[in-house]
Amino acid sequence: MINRIRQNPFIAIVILVIIGFYFFIVNSIIVDSNKCDEQVILNDNTKINAKRVSSYDSGITNIKTCNDEIIKVPTINIRIIKQIDLE
Repeated sequence: MINRIRQNPFIAIVILVIIGFYFFIVNSIIVDSNKCDEQVILNDNTKINAKRVSSYDSGITNIKTCNDEIIKVPTINIRIIKQIDLE
């Protein structure tokens, strides 16, 4: 196998790219999805800390809270969504 890689460096490049994409995907799915770094402030001044906020054309926004609960809120009731600093 080592001799084959020496003869054709393209194989080594392909292997390194596959490993790089694997680590990128694992990091973005597992590590980043567990961050609770967004805050949603509603029009009535309710503050909700969230892992993820997804808005849809239907006018509904799904808020995934830090304890993995999903809250559905009409988008028009949201004043601001902001990033919060993790300490």
